[in-house]
Amino acid sequence: MSDEMGRGTAGPVTESERGSALRTTDTSYGELYWQTLDGGLGYADSVMWEDIAHTIKELFCIRPGRDASADYCLIDVGCAMGYLVKHLRRRGVEAFGLDFSSYALEHADEMAKPHLTCFDLTHESLPEFPVKFNLLTCFETLEHIPAEHAWRAVKHLWNLLEPNGFAILTVCVEGQPGWDTDPTHQNVVSRDYWDQLFRERGFYSRSSKAQRLRQFWLFSQHRGVWVLQKQQPKLP
Repeated sequence: MSDEMGRGTAGPVTESERGSALRTTDTSYGELYWQTLDGGLGYADSVMWEDIAHTIKELFCIRPGRDASADYCLIDVGCAMGYLVKHLRRRGVEAFGLDFSSYALEHADEMAKPHLTCFDLTHESLPEFPVKFNLLTCFETLEHIPAEHAWRAVKHLWNLLEPNGFAILTVCVEGQPGWDTDPTHQNVVSRDYWDQLFRERGFYSRSSKAQRLRQFWLFSQHRGVWVLQKQQPKLP
């Protein structure tokens, strides 16, 4: 659920928006939630998602003319309406998505919809997929998970990946612009908190790739950006 990416530079949440978002939380991120994003314009496809898809291809050297699906298979966790999945597939990357919001998936992009699955990261068991993933994205999603389920959510990210697979994450952290204005945020904490949790779960940081990612405008000022790689052996 890419709330901040959906909002762009719309500014602080108004009292009216705050009330709508709170009501939407009670209906599992339904229609009101998505309508109040981006300053009330609603969640929509944009050039931003094209830029992110292009950036991912550049970061992992996926070139036109190569069989990209043989090299990378990606899952976008918190995919919302599947716009990133669509733009990656248009670029030859085999991409899939997971999201908690049944409303978002019902209103997903038609090209992406067959490749999206509804799943709650607080649940015990992951759904099964016909492929294995060596690349994962998770943008502005983990802060929506209650603190008592953060470990399980990160465990799911780890389990979705093949050995040595990569995860690109953004998480709203303390001090991030707008961090305290979204009433659907349930676990906005320090960057150190997530650093420790990722290490304990079996990820290690790939700082050089994270630095390259920060060259992209959308990530340049974000305090909670990670590029992680899955370690072995498998944790319980």
